[in-house]
Amino acid sequence: ALTLNVSATLSDPSALLVDSTGRLFVLNDSTPGTIPVYALPLTASSTPLFTLTLPASDTNPFNMNFDSSGNLWVSSTNQNTITEFTGPFTASATLVAAVTIATGVCSRPEGLGFDTSGNLYAACEGNSGANAVAVFLKGAGFTNATPLDHVLDGPGAPEALGFQGGNLYVGSDLASPNGGIAQYLSTNLAAAAVPNVYNSTGMTTGWFPEQFAFDTAGNIFDADCGGAGAAHIYVYPIGSQAFSATLAPTAAYTDANITASKCVGGVAIH
Repeated sequence: ALTLNVSATLSDPSALLVDSTGRLFVLNDSTPGTIPVYALPLTASSTPLFTLTLPASDTNPFNMNFDSSGNLWVSSTNQNTITEFTGPFTASATLVAAVTIATGVCSRPEGLGFDTSGNLYAACEGNSGANAVAVFLKGAGFTNATPLDHVLDGPGAPEALGFQGGNLYVGSDLASPNGGIAQYLSTNLAAAAVPNVYNSTGMTTGWFPEQFAFDTAGNIFDADCGGAGAAHIYVYPIGSQAFSATLAPTAAYTDANITASKCVGGVAIH
């Protein structure tokens, strides 16, 4: 595995994304937050093409995602907000918010995702299973006044969130004794929906999903965080097998750097 030393650039990388042009965006969870952007493939000496700086008011940025128009959305766990920044992104700049949505009863928004209609979903890490995922409807477009439309129930304290094949996957850190992954089918995303499937198979006790990525085959890559011992990137083969309560990961990647950190904060696939 190649290791990129980013100590001079990042103090706490918390999420990774690859955009539609094949560039790697790395979110630095600091105040103010920064997002160095790298060309791929990486080498051990890679330096950022440029760096985006978040507004100073956007404290504790935790996760990010792109919408279908290439705009970048960032969740702030301290501010309980989700902020849109308008693309394209081509040079170092201090970003200016286009839209800032207050998440209301969704406490500590973390993982973000969009369904095929462009509706925004947020994992509410600070909530119990009663209000696990917040849903904001796109309508004619998002504004600062866009309200939380409804919530999905369970799992508790979710962090990772992502869509694959129209279905929603949400990672929890409160399934005892292990974290786990909940699946909501595309037909089960209305108010108060509960997961169709909950799976904690293969996860080490005390660990939980921090961020998801999906490969071109549809498999889920789960960045694992939280416990003692070695962190992992788990791979669940949902591209070829039905997701179930007992589906085990087919791989668990780790290396000395992951083991030392005891957390994989983010995962992205190019």
